[in-house]
This record gives sequence, structure tokens and C-alpha cells, in this order.
Amino acid sequence: MQSNISVLKPKIERFHAQREYTLGYLALSYSCNEVDWLEKASKTAIAAFGGGGRSFMDIGCGDGRLTKRLAASFEKVSFFEPNPISFSLAKSHMASFRGQTDSRNNAFPMDQPLRFDVFDTVLISNALYHVEKTEWQSFFSAVSANMRKRGICIVALLNEDADTKKFVNCANPSKEMLAAEDLLSIGGTLRELGLEIQDVRKINPMVRTHTPDASSLITDFLLGNARLSASTDAEVVREVRHRLAADGISNSQSVITLRKMR
Repeated sequence: MQSNISVLKPKIERFHAQREYTLGYLALSYSCNEVDWLEKASKTAIAAFGGGGRSFMDIGCGDGRLTKRLAASFEKVSFFEPNPISFSLAKSHMASFRGQTDSRNNAFPMDQPLRFDVFDTVLISNALYHVEKTEWQSFFSAVSANMRKRGICIVALLNEDADTKKFVNCANPSKEMLAAEDLLSIGGTLRELGLEIQDVRKINPMVRTHTPDASSLITDFLLGNARLSASTDAEVVREVRHRLAADGISNSQSVITLRKMR
């Protein structure tokens, strides 16, 4: 029995970590109406730069709320999400979609072939943080390879001055969180892959909540389970909770549109 428990323990711990991450992100997202902001910016980009078309791919779709809202304009939708809890929610949100779907509980890119080969529009909303910057070139090479010529890729990332990013960096100073400015700085690399930056739109959802449970979830999400062992961490926790109930915390993002030129 002991050996069985030792085998299960890492799986149980991983499940709890994924659950807490998902709940924390959802609390933050709902508290600033993030999906409303991203939907408006994404639809504006699609209309302005000729996205739309028949096929849509969402890489790192999270719980699938934004996927569902954008999917209505397409006939075929592929969505990827490595977190099994978020993926289950995404499957539920997309259950009413009447077109063809290809859903994978995996990260992108994958070894297996995709059901739909070429996409008119690709969305990568707040997912690039989970890809090391050293791997961005190969990642976007795979994205470009799955896009039709003149198709668009919409990327949402926190801005350098976002309060949410600053708090995450404060909790984990040894690993700087990537930002929209990092993507904009590699325009030359993207160009070599056939992708041109067409537009940058800034949005600034403010995270606010007076609900203690939501405040705790958001604080833990931003500060890595609110590391209270050091007094400085305790001060940061108090600041986050105060700001959530008062003026709010900036979740400033840039929605960047890339077009495949060749």
C-alpha cells in the first residue's frame, strides 16, 4: 500500500496545483471581465485585418470562454489546452458549437498531425508565458506553418507596466515574467518566419473584488500561494488584498496582430 501511495502522491499534488492555478486564474479573469475586453479587441483585429475565414485555432485556450465567443464566425475550430481541468471546461463551453472541432489536451506544437491543416485565424491569448523565450522562434515557426497566406495570428500578453505582472515578479524575482514588449522586440525574427506585426492594441482590465474567497484565490494566483514565510511577502499580500478591494489592480495587456505574408 505504501508504494502505491508514493506513486499516487505526485499525481495528486499535480492535480491540486492545476486546480488552484485554474481557480485563481478564473477568479482574476472574472473579476476584471477579461474575456469581454479580449473578445472586443480580437474581433476588431479580425475585422480590420481580414481574419475570419473558415478555420480558427486557439492555442492555450484556458477554459474556452473566449474560444466559444470567437468560434461563431468559423466552420472549423481547433483548440489546445494542456491543463486538464481548464481543458474540461473548454470542452463544455464548446459543446454547443455546430461546426467541426479538433480539441487536444496537449500543448502546441504536437507530434501528431492536426485534423485541420491550415488556419485562417490563430489566437494565442495569455499563453506564451508558458513557452520559454528561447523556444519562441520554433514555436512561431510551427504556428506559421499551420497558417494560410495572409492569415492572421492574434497574441495577447501582459504589458511590462501591468500591476499583475509586477506582483508575479515580486513573488518570483529569479524568473522574470515575459511581456508584450518581449514579443515586439523580436519583430525581425518573426519576419524571417513570414510573420509581420500589423497592429498593437492596448487594453486595461482592472481587477477588483470585495469577495474574500475571490481575493484569496487571486492573491495566491499572483504570488505563488502567497509565500508568507518572509515579512516582505506578508506586506505584499496585504497590498494586493487592499488594492483588490479599493482602486483595483491593473491587468494591462497588448493585443498584437501578426499577418502571414508568405
